Amino acid sequence: MADSPFHILMVDDVTRYQTLYETSITDAMPARVSFATNGEEALQVLDSRAKFDLLILDLNMPKLGGEQTLREIRKNPEFDTMPVIILTGDSAPSTQKRLLDLGADDFIEKGAPPEIFVARLKSLLRYKLALDRLTRIAVDMDIFAAGVLHDIRNLEANINAVCDITKMTFEKKGEIDSAQMARDFELLEAKGHGLAKYASEIIEMVRETHAEITLVPIDLKELLNWVLTMIKSENEATELHTKIKEPFIDFIADNNFLRLALLNIIQNAHKYRRENEPAQITVQTKPSASNPDTHSLICIRDFGKGVKTGEHRKIFKPFVRGTDEAKGTGFGLGLSLVTKVVSSMNGRVWAEPPESGFGTVFCIELPHAKRSL
Repeated sequence: MADSPFHILMVDDVTRYQTLYETSITDAMPARVSFATNGEEALQVLDSRAKFDLLILDLNMPKLGGEQTLREIRKNPEFDTMPVIILTGDSAPSTQKRLLDLGADDFIEKGAPPEIFVARLKSLLRYKLALDRLTRIAVDMDIFAAGVLHDIRNLEANINAVCDITKMTFEKKGEIDSAQMARDFELLEAKGHGLAKYASEIIEMVRETHAEITLVPIDLKELLNWVLTMIKSENEATELHTKIKEPFIDFIADNNFLRLALLNIIQNAHKYRRENEPAQITVQTKPSASNPDTHSLICIRDFGKGVKTGEHRKIFKPFVRGTDEAKGTGFGLGLSLVTKVVSSMNGRVWAEPPESGFGTVFCIELPHAKRSL
């Protein structure tokens, strides 16, 4: 646990308990403790998007007591895996059963020796770390499955197309365009090799699930320049016009995951450009309207075919693609994978129509670097 500092929220209106337990916790483990003095305040702190690893909850508090607070917390699926320790002087079995049914994980009697208190915290945090790791593995496996199946569907479409062309050609009784057939089979072979390479890379990523996501301040301009260079080098035959609006905000993210998300979104802008026109994108950053103190947005505007009205959410589901399959090969990840990797970095992603003109605006909301780590 020494490699990963914990963030703990303690909800108690008695100052002396706050001081006693904060000192015990920070002396025994790498952790920081935040406080709330009642249930209403605790719910506000939790809704602020600050991430907590464990909650210490007193039962008897003004405004909103611990039992009702626990009930409200467990209604929110975001806090399913957050351990909750109840501070109480009521050791009655009926009380403990009721609280366990509501979602409490353990109980500590008020005034218990600090070493017992800390030992129970460590036990629950070990459980939390194990559960988080299993969740991360599940996410990686989901990414693997969605990505590979996404490209298998694409490869299947190519195989069917070549088979249809071959059948039609032979039905013409000898009128075989051998050059065209050779090109079709070369394309199919390239698709097969590409899928195999992609699957190998994703399997390797799954094998490395022991490595935690590294959330660090990211120089977005440098990362974006790398992404644009990569996309242009793979699409030399067509143009990609980019406009980057400065100044840029630095974000807290995992370098590889953010690169993966940007690659996919910008590649789609290139792929679904309007007919006979170069791909165009505009990138800018700005504070989040809903969480300006902690989060900011990366906004990527393309000027392509756009998304049909009412389908901006649908495009983030697995296997949903544009109608023009012939353009580009993409990275085989899909916007559903972008959703997963952005979520793993404590962010979210969505698409919306532009205020005017053609295209789509993709918004990635992430913690900005002004937020304390």
